[in-house]
Amino acid sequence: MFTGIIQEVAKVFSITKKTNSNIIAIKSNIVYQDTKISDSINVNGVCLTVVKKEKNILFFEAIKTTLEKTNLKRLKINEYVNLEQALK
Repeated sequence: MFTGIIQEVAKVFSITKKTNSNIIAIKSNIVYQDTKISDSINVNGVCLTVVKKEKNILFFEAIKTTLEKTNLKRLKINEYVNLEQALK
């Protein structure tokens, strides 16, 4: 569950297109600190799971259906996104 309160505005670091998904890497300073792999993070209103974290970068895999039904398909490198951690 999310509160709807944005915790950080962070920059898209990279987008790696795969056959049926995209790996979205987001450079984060605030949310990164208290996030573990498998945590749910709201990215521009879309709930994604952290699949990797490394050097202040959070990695998410957005599957084909998610990309088709959300604004994530329009993301570009260096754009800013809103981040919010799930309630604990």
